[in-house]
Amino acid sequence: MSARRDHLRQVAERALSLVEVLDDLDDDGRDEWVVLLDANGGGSGMYTYLTVFGDKDGSWRQIGAPVVLGDRIDIRDQRVEPGRIIIDVVQAGPDDPSCCPGELATLVYTLTDGHLVAQPPVVTGRLDLAGVVKGTWRLLSFDTGDDVPTEVEVTIAYADGRFSGSTGCNSYQAQVTEGGGPGAIEVSPPISTRRACEGVAAAVETRFLKCLAGASEVSFGGPGRFTLSYKQGETYGTMTFQVLAD
Repeated sequence: MSARRDHLRQVAERALSLVEVLDDLDDDGRDEWVVLLDANGGGSGMYTYLTVFGDKDGSWRQIGAPVVLGDRIDIRDQRVEPGRIIIDVVQAGPDDPSCCPGELATLVYTLTDGHLVAQPPVVTGRLDLAGVVKGTWRLLSFDTGDDVPTEVEVTIAYADGRFSGSTGCNSYQAQVTEGGGPGAIEVSPPISTRRACEGVAAAVETRFLKCLAGASEVSFGGPGRFTLSYKQGETYGTMTFQVLAD
């Protein structure tokens, strides 16, 4: 089975990203591989596709044609229930530009007679700060490929118009105002306690507080993650956070 999975990954990795769930969709006693692929054919569009692979005669084969979920959507969560693929997304609503989706929706697909069949989508709300940042989260990276040292735990939570948490050394808080566009925010300069920090913890704390003060947009970053986009001096970046277990 592992060799077959490796082969499927090689096929899927021709696209820009891969999210996978393995489950039995059509109740035939064999697992299918649910794959979400991002693909850019040129220009500003970034299309997300849903496809399914199945074990047919000892090899993984694509079942039916891929279906497009949308252009520049954000995946909030994906799961498989008996006979159904369920994908929670942020997509462009009727009044949203393609660049800036703000509508929360749930997409449902079934695998019927070898084809992915879309069920009517369900719109569940609009993108807002309280809906994204629920609970307590740990900072994973300051940007793509720029991970936070594992020995330092930076946390963040949101309530009553402010961010709060730990820098890995001190406690902090910062007032947050939501802007006019989906996910747009403005953060006031954070304030923190004054415990002396040393070494790596001091460097992480300084950098995090500066990036937080420059944060301008919040969004989902995939299942169990959210992102804060920021400007620090002339540098733009996106911090990624992972939810902490209760």
